[in-house]
Amino acid sequence: MNNSFSTLINDFLLYLKIEKNLSQNTIVSYEHDLIQFNEYLKKYFQKNEIELNDLKNLKIEIILKFFENLRNELKEKESSIARKLSAIKAFFKFLSLENLIDENYTFLILTPHFNRKLPVYLSPYEVELLLNAPDTNKLEGIRDKAILELLYATGLRVSELINLKINDINFEEKLLLVKGKGSKYRWVPFSDTAKNWLLLYYQNVRHKLNKTALADDTFFLNSKGEKFTRQGINYLLDYYSKKIGLQKKISPHKLRHSFATHLLLNGSDIRFVQELLGHSNISTTQIYTYVTNLKLREEFHKYHPHG
Repeated sequence: MNNSFSTLINDFLLYLKIEKNLSQNTIVSYEHDLIQFNEYLKKYFQKNEIELNDLKNLKIEIILKFFENLRNELKEKESSIARKLSAIKAFFKFLSLENLIDENYTFLILTPHFNRKLPVYLSPYEVELLLNAPDTNKLEGIRDKAILELLYATGLRVSELINLKINDINFEEKLLLVKGKGSKYRWVPFSDTAKNWLLLYYQNVRHKLNKTALADDTFFLNSKGEKFTRQGINYLLDYYSKKIGLQKKISPHKLRHSFATHLLLNGSDIRFVQELLGHSNISTTQIYTYVTNLKLREEFHKYHPHG
């Protein structure tokens, strides 16, 4: 039986896909991180291949030296180092669950503290400018207006938007069935305004763009009558942000940030926002509370007599 590190990495990735149902992006990140760790160990031990026996006897000090190398030699960010540590911990936990190692000491390594970047979001005024930027006298303008309204009304990820199917939209109940990360489904409500533009696009525009007679029922079609790419949606937002003269670069994720931040600033419960965004962990959503707390502090100092 081949128990090389490379083979074990492949077994681990299969476990993540089948047992843990993680997204492809997460699996690819873990693969990249573990391959980098494998290369470091091969150089450290001066071996062509790292075997299971090497991993069984791997001292925690060697793992720590790997992170020192990332930090001091490769100048990697603390956020990147934290992700690589997460990958290594998950890998050794997998080895332990499979009874391939006797002890797993990686839990003793503390995750590095790092300053998370606060999400960049648009003000309500900037959102209104952006939403009104498309020329709705044109077919593609109606489609773009529907896309922008839906992104802001729901906080969808760009992958969720471009993979949206006709049957995923319940116009009567104003609900979307969204397939998120890890193939997890969730219901997301949308506004009356979004509904009106979605219907206008669907009833009057989509069939005119459907030049290739698509076999599937992809909802949003580009000018060639094909499914949008991530780059296509990014280009669309970049085009309209330049059109209205916004100084900040706009992406679908910034509209997602705006959606979440505006909800919290208007008093929404964070658990509700978590459900809408499709975050599996509340800690991911909590980054938005930093933004709202900063906003509250600004308001206090601006309006309180002794502020």
